[in-house]
Amino acid sequence: MLDYCVFNCADEIKKQQNLIEAAHPIHQAFRASFTPFATLAGYIGHLCKIVDEGATFVVVKETINGRDSAVIGVILYRMHHNTYQNKLYFLEDLVISETCRSQGYGGDALAWCESQAKQAGCEFISLDSGVFRPKAHKFYFAKDYIVESFHFIKKLN
Repeated sequence: MLDYCVFNCADEIKKQQNLIEAAHPIHQAFRASFTPFATLAGYIGHLCKIVDEGATFVVVKETINGRDSAVIGVILYRMHHNTYQNKLYFLEDLVISETCRSQGYGGDALAWCESQAKQAGCEFISLDSGVFRPKAHKFYFAKDYIVESFHFIKKLN
């Protein structure tokens, strides 16, 4: 069974230092080149900024026999209105630890996200997945997600 620890503000993150510390290596492995995640202090500081800007951070734990077993993943999402999907749940990160993949946890976590989106009145759930993540693409296609558009970026110096 999975348990979802939801954080909506920086103070909540700072109060749960041990839980965030356990989540850090999972998120850091996923975002290995993202400099703010290189240290625990940088990770906590950046998460605090993100949630204070309106995102929700979730630590996913596996629970066995009613007792916490281990942190196995993280979720980061935002909800907002836009001009083409009305209210949108944007899934920024859904990361399950490498050692826990292909065991149904990702599907359970995604179903939890979809449930949260529906409860909040969102009409769509959307996400970006790097072109270098074919296993993730296969996972999302199997969950009935489609490729609707390209996402363009340009680094500004």
